[in-house]
Amino acid sequence: MKALKYIVAIAAVAIGLTSCGVMKTNTPGPSPSARLNIDLNQLQYLGEQEITVTFDKYLGIFKKIRTINGEDFDRSVRVYSYIPNLSPHLYRAASVVYEAFPQADYFIVSRQTSTRTLLFLGSEVEMKATVKAYKRVK
Repeated sequence: MKALKYIVAIAAVAIGLTSCGVMKTNTPGPSPSARLNIDLNQLQYLGEQEITVTFDKYLGIFKKIRTINGEDFDRSVRVYSYIPNLSPHLYRAASVVYEAFPQADYFIVSRQTSTRTLLFLGSEVEMKATVKAYKRVK
């Protein structure tokens, strides 16, 4: 009888633990048959722009942004720009690229570096990226 109580208790705990899980769903990306064939002859090089972000990270959790593109960080300005293959830390700095090349159709991240200086219970991180801008020639 005691063994039956233990089996029921273990089954109840197992059912309770499996019902409290985290579910992760993956959304499908673009269709594998979708392709865009563009030659470099069809693109005109417009130039390149370097973007930087400097931030401090404490205890591996807390992040405090210090500078964006060499200017002191202002919390009231919330501009995010997405460029494929760019680190999410650099999304705030990427708006400069769109302002410098408004006529560009394609942006390519040619170089991305990260420099970390270890401090007591934290680190200082400087991220840089060079983004090239191209315009499609018709």
